[in-house]
Amino acid sequence: MAGVRQSDGSFVLLATERNLLTFNRASAEEIQDHSCAILSSR
Repeated sequence: MAGVRQSDGSFVLLATERNLLTFNRASAEEIQDHSCAILSSR
């Protein structure tokens, strides 16, 4: 899970489910969008 509080006080939560058969380790880094327009608009 990864989460962040926005400048307007709202909260964004990102979640993924671990699946070892597909090599998805449920890393928060994998679900983060580092060029996300929501966060860069601050």
